Amino acid sequence: MGTGCGILGIIAASTAARVVAVDINPHAVQCAVENARLNRVANRMLFVQGSLFSPIRDETKFDLITFNAPYLPSEPSERGSWLELAWKGGYDGREIIQQFVREAPRFVKARGCIFLMQSTLADVDRTLGSLMARGLRAEVVEKRALPFFEDVVLLRAQNVGALRRVDTI
Repeated sequence: MGTGCGILGIIAASTAARVVAVDINPHAVQCAVENARLNRVANRMLFVQGSLFSPIRDETKFDLITFNAPYLPSEPSERGSWLELAWKGGYDGREIIQQFVREAPRFVKARGCIFLMQSTLADVDRTLGSLMARGLRAEVVEKRALPFFEDVVLLRAQNVGALRRVDTI
């Protein structure tokens, strides 16, 4: 999600059979297409322009979902440029994060994993709680201080309900 220049998708495509790269910004999608071509992985990537999971069929499930969410607080009335959409997270920085957290669990496979990057400005504990309320095991796996006024954290959420399920024939 939010593929931007495509770097995470390109890294994933170096070993994955198929990668779906989604971004709301058509310019970012075009940039990702070109970067995938230059890195010789375009044949394993599908590029889609749209908002979060809206262009993805409901029955589609992924082993891994990554998202560097727009997480900085911004005025809700400010739409801004395509570039600004990459960081504008709404009034409290959580608008896009909450939408992602509501939608993502139904698209992750049994034993699948979600990695979400966000700022400490956007209430990491609330994100963890929201993920756990949707049946995922969630934790902070990395935290880095930025030289400004925030830390960025990488959250991992795993579909653990499926880990306990016994498959029968």
